[in-house]
Amino acid sequence: MKAISSAFWSVFLIGSLFSADPFGLVIHLEGEVFVSRGILEFDAQVEEVLMWEDEIETGEDGSLQITFDSSFLSIGPNTLVSFEKETDDAGVETYRMILEEGRFRSKILNLGSQQFFEVVTEEGSLKVHGTDFVTQFSPDESSGLQVSVIQGAVAMQGGESESSEGDSDVGEAPQSSPTMVTQNQRGGVGGDVGDAVEDMSFSQMDDLKEELPLPGDADTALALDDFGLREVALDAFAEDVKEDQADVGEAVEAIEEEIIQQVLSEVTLILQGELDAPE
Repeated sequence: MKAISSAFWSVFLIGSLFSADPFGLVIHLEGEVFVSRGILEFDAQVEEVLMWEDEIETGEDGSLQITFDSSFLSIGPNTLVSFEKETDDAGVETYRMILEEGRFRSKILNLGSQQFFEVVTEEGSLKVHGTDFVTQFSPDESSGLQVSVIQGAVAMQGGESESSEGDSDVGEAPQSSPTMVTQNQRGGVGGDVGDAVEDMSFSQMDDLKEELPLPGDADTALALDDFGLREVALDAFAEDVKEDQADVGEAVEAIEEEIIQQVLSEVTLILQGELDAPE
């Protein structure tokens, strides 16, 4: 009876101290993953309910997947991030991830018209309404804040502008206009990167999905080496793509036509190079 009473009071006190709303649910976990909630720190578990203002830290072998509001996060190793929610006077709701360091993928699917998802770091911020992208940041390196967009578009903006002492309020928004990073592109702000934006190849996007997987990713990929291109003609390659689409169903059928055309163009160049090469 005494043990039951102690457990009851422990739960009661924790509930009194931490009354934040639920944020999301852990659906997959590997390695060391720690959750900090107020004065508590504990190991995360699959089906763990996460709360707003929780802080997540992953070890060298740690990773996890989280679902929230029909959206998903895939957090990689050596990452420190916390979550908060803000609603302004106009009713606009912002889901915010404060990234101290590390790397994660955000697949934002079903936000309302008055909802936004934002990532904040020392170097700058990213803001989206619905997209699939990877964020990377390390305060100890000169690479700055980096974003790679798998689908959709991300508004990327540098940190607070520097002003003379006493001329600006704390938390004043940056003065520069945001840089748009769109599908199949990567960009960065801060460090030695500047506001650079460049195109990504299909294989680079496929690598991102493999390193930070999420539910809904295609089970198969149009990897060039998988089709034995040294032995195949371009028309036969196109037929293989169609057959694979039928085999795996809607997941691969949803691949955009422009990506398929990009792959076929790469194949054309490879085959042409082999035909032109001296024997």
